[in-house]
Amino acid sequence: MQLRTKINNLITALLLLLTTAGNLTAQEFSHEQLPDPEAFRVKLIYWTNALNQVEKNHESLDLSLDDKNNTIRTITFIREDALVSVAENKAIIAQTKPSEEGKTQGESGIKFWGNTEEPTTETKQLRILSNSELNILSRQISQANSIAERSRIILEDLGAIVPSSRWSYLFERSPSPLAPSVVVVSIPEILSLTAKLLLAPSEWIADGRLEALWQALLTRFFIGLIASIAIAWLFRNWLLRRYGRDEDNLQPSYSRRLVATIIEAIGRGLLPAILIIVVVVTIDSLGLLSGLFRDMVTAIALNLVLFVAVEALSRAALAPNYSAWRMTPFDDVSSRLLNRRITLLVAVVTIVESLADMTVNVEISESLISFLSGLSGVALACFMLPLLQQKAWRWKHYEQEITSEEAQAHPSEIGKDAKGKLPVWMKVRLVLSVIIILAATIGIFGYINLTKFILSSIIQTGVLLAIFSLIRSLTQELIAMGLERGLEPAHWFTTLTGIKRQNHDTIQNITLNILDGFLLILSALVLLAIWGVPPERVGGWLSNAMSGISIGSYVFSLTDTLLAIAAFSIILLITRAIQWLLDTRLLPKRLDLGIRQSIRLVAGYIGVILALMVAVSTLGIDLSSIALVAGALSVGIGFGLQAVVGNFISGLILLFERPIKPGDWIVVGEQEGFVTRISVRSTELRTFQRATVIIPNSDVLSKAVTNWTHKDSNGRVDILVGVDYEADPEMAADIMRQCGEEHPLVLKFPKPRVLFMNFGDSSQDLELRVMISEIDRQYEVASDLRFAIRKAFDAAGVVIPFPQRVVHLVSDKPKEIS
Repeated sequence: MQLRTKINNLITALLLLLTTAGNLTAQEFSHEQLPDPEAFRVKLIYWTNALNQVEKNHESLDLSLDDKNNTIRTITFIREDALVSVAENKAIIAQTKPSEEGKTQGESGIKFWGNTEEPTTETKQLRILSNSELNILSRQISQANSIAERSRIILEDLGAIVPSSRWSYLFERSPSPLAPSVVVVSIPEILSLTAKLLLAPSEWIADGRLEALWQALLTRFFIGLIASIAIAWLFRNWLLRRYGRDEDNLQPSYSRRLVATIIEAIGRGLLPAILIIVVVVTIDSLGLLSGLFRDMVTAIALNLVLFVAVEALSRAALAPNYSAWRMTPFDDVSSRLLNRRITLLVAVVTIVESLADMTVNVEISESLISFLSGLSGVALACFMLPLLQQKAWRWKHYEQEITSEEAQAHPSEIGKDAKGKLPVWMKVRLVLSVIIILAATIGIFGYINLTKFILSSIIQTGVLLAIFSLIRSLTQELIAMGLERGLEPAHWFTTLTGIKRQNHDTIQNITLNILDGFLLILSALVLLAIWGVPPERVGGWLSNAMSGISIGSYVFSLTDTLLAIAAFSIILLITRAIQWLLDTRLLPKRLDLGIRQSIRLVAGYIGVILALMVAVSTLGIDLSSIALVAGALSVGIGFGLQAVVGNFISGLILLFERPIKPGDWIVVGEQEGFVTRISVRSTELRTFQRATVIIPNSDVLSKAVTNWTHKDSNGRVDILVGVDYEADPEMAADIMRQCGEEHPLVLKFPKPRVLFMNFGDSSQDLELRVMISEIDRQYEVASDLRFAIRKAFDAAGVVIPFPQRVVHLVSDKPKEIS
């Protein structure tokens, strides 16, 4: 019964968490009519009477632990109901307009969030509250707040009483199971109890229920139920054949293994469990079961559901007979051992719990309870300890480790790290082994309740951690698959968000960290409930965290924080989608690339600003207060962030004035290359050496910038060539002009020209000027023209001279004077 009680407490805790979260969510209210004061009065009377009764009786020593837990649950629901009433009335006041009298009273008395001195146009169209209506709502808020505070105080008092009662219950000492007096009394009772259980089916048949069951089986309802079960079973078999594990496939992909694991768990665990529950509940609801036989069937069915579900989950995750389909990192030996031992442990738990549930309505002596509980504790410990053996937790690479020469030479060092110490998980295994042995030992000495509590808590903790670990690993692989190259989800995610593929690892790590945090918090809450903390107290802690922490005049709550993050993310995602639509659908392709990018960037900045404003408003932060603080710090911030603000303004000017745009070939100081991106802070330049240069926007506006492709991509290429003084310059000019006209990238109009530039020291300087339509290829064209001119000059005998210098040598000897 201890395990079942823990499961019930866990379910209650989860329901309470969901109820708390739901109550704290903003609700829609109708403004056609106010809440009925009479209904609130009836509710207030109920609240007051319940609290009075609890305050009168909660310190009574006659109350059992279950009664106190029920009392805590009742008071918790009263407190939540009162808080909901407060939220409803405040929301009505916030979403309506008070009358002039009500407004005056509100200003002099109670002031609610949402009332402003100057109503907007939208506020003027809302329903007007009369003075009496405002008084009614204010009084209800005050009364409900009083009930909530009173409930909180009572819960705190009860929270101090329940743990002490729980500890006294756990440390209750019963007679030792091995005491001779206990054994002498227990053996005859065991024989008598066994006889009762064996005779229970005969008594059920003698009661005439078997004939009623046969008659019910012939009805349309049962025939339809049996047909539905048969169809479901056929569907289950088809599902396993179609999507389950294929022993002929020895190299399945990860996605195929993942799908097969989920299908195996559903087909072999979930569907059979549902069928068992449906059959038993249907038969019991028709009154076809009675007496001790009903308790036996119900207990066996419910515990059989637990066995089938856990065994199927273990087989699906470990895949003991299909190493190629295994989702866990264990080797073949460990997988088979773990699966076999988990199955045996769950079978023992199923038998123990079934016997306990069968005998709920049977009178059993304390000696027999002590004897059976001691035996069950020892049996559970004997089947739990093999699960913690080292050979049951070997990874796939373990076989390589134990076959190495060093490992064979020092077998005692296997499993230790580089420093010769045992890893943390092995230390935990040893500690758990000691705890399990101690728990079974103290059960022999009579502490049965403590033994059952420790062993059942360890089992539930192991199941919980296994489920959460499996969820984490599966989610991790799903995220990795979704961001993998070539998959449609990854392409859609990259296109919509604008996040580059090389940043997908960062996105994956951030997502996994968020998932780990969520699983850690959830597992901590559930573990607290498993290890004895009342679910109501856990719900109270979560309720306080969700309702908020007051810092000065502001209240920061987990709910508002999560909503703010969600709102910011959703608006940002919508902004990215709008930018994608602008790029692909809304803006015409013939529109200039710079204009399209400017519109896209402006839309992105508007979306980010809107997302920040919505997130801040969701957190409940008053923007006017932020404006005052920003105004007070504006002078210091202005000096400190002068360069940043200057770059921001320069970026806006570049986006709207567009002296440069992405794709332009520009020269800024010593930097030359193509503009790849213009943001509000800087301009990114890709040089011809494929280096990225980030230039502050203020430098782009304050310095001279050469833009080769500002209006169009046409440009001129100049080739300066010197010819010998003995060569005919006109012939050389004709050769150069002909080389320019023959190049495929040179425009026919304007035609290439050759100018006689100068009489140089060693040559006659001629310059070929040609126009090309792609100025970014000017170096390629210039190189081609130089090759062609040199080849043509050689063929025509035109010489390109090298520099000539006349050197006069001065003698070191002085001249003789005659």
